Amino acid sequence: MHYRYATRREGRLALDYNEYVGDLHPGLLDSLSRRPDVIRSYPALGTCSLEAEIGRHLALDAEQVILTNGADDAIFHALLALNRRGLRSFAPFESPTYDHLHGFCACLGIRQAAVEDAELIYVCTPNNPTGTVLEPEAIRRMVDSNPERSWIIDVTYADYCDHDLSSYVDALRRTPNACVVTSFGKALPMAGVRLGMIVTWDRELHEYFDLHYNRKLPNHVARHLMRDMLCHLSFYEEQRWQIRRNRQRVREAVLDLFQRMRTSTRIHAPDPEGGNFVTFFGENHVLQDLSQSLDRARVAVRHKAEHAYLRVTSFSDSYLDVFERRLSRLKEGSHGPVAHGDVSTNHAPPERSSHRGPEPSCPTSGLKLPD
Repeated sequence: MHYRYATRREGRLALDYNEYVGDLHPGLLDSLSRRPDVIRSYPALGTCSLEAEIGRHLALDAEQVILTNGADDAIFHALLALNRRGLRSFAPFESPTYDHLHGFCACLGIRQAAVEDAELIYVCTPNNPTGTVLEPEAIRRMVDSNPERSWIIDVTYADYCDHDLSSYVDALRRTPNACVVTSFGKALPMAGVRLGMIVTWDRELHEYFDLHYNRKLPNHVARHLMRDMLCHLSFYEEQRWQIRRNRQRVREAVLDLFQRMRTSTRIHAPDPEGGNFVTFFGENHVLQDLSQSLDRARVAVRHKAEHAYLRVTSFSDSYLDVFERRLSRLKEGSHGPVAHGDVSTNHAPPERSSHRGPEPSCPTSGLKLPD
């Protein structure tokens, strides 16, 4: 997998990493300033107070909640624990999907197999990058119908669809062959401090983390900030709703910019089902030109060349205005800074393209699916 990274992110809108693009609660930094000890000290080892608090929100016992250094850490250690028990093959439920999965498996010698032969199925819902959403009960039926397989259910973007994290936890409750993983850097502004989670009912997985995981992770700052955010969940829920609502405006604005590039090649941007992003499929060189145009608008976009798609983050209301003003200046031929008070230009939605690019695949033919 090859990426096109922005060489400089300062002063740019964060379009490339799907971070939470919304406002911080006004009291968050004040709360941290009153507790300088959380910056200069390790977390208290052996305590599970934050796990217990999160567990209360999800109707779980504290021992069923394992906090990690981001979702990457959760996925990697879940794979490592299963690998120690003999896991040798995996298959993604949909392709393309979260690309770091393939790197983690390669590091551990876990090979990708056909779905009918895979010992582990990885499900990402909403899927990154396609935004496909699987219903919680549909996943539960597949897990119950394939008890011989292990399942990792990645719900990092679940709070940007009609089924939130708690919906998937409820559906998969007491399924020992499945674990739920998530990151708090998408639904909450936690990407910089790295906080993720595994929910599992597998006793052996718990034992692995008790014996082998570094309990200094996640760090003290992440734990403190998470406690504060749990007190203001409604504030962040409102902003997530704005981000969901604004995905279509972001989609139309970028498609309009693409039309102005005067190219005969088409791109396809499916209506997003879930996630805090919009994905554009098309030919590699066209997507590179589009990402470069967005860069000149002082925004940064990561281009994933292997599958020829471009993923653009959606915004809350306050950020969306800035995004549209910058695109408006770009369309007018000016790439300089946006003056305060610029008015965004609204354009009619562009004609939907018939070119769909590579079709995502869901290799369900080898799974036992309930009637």
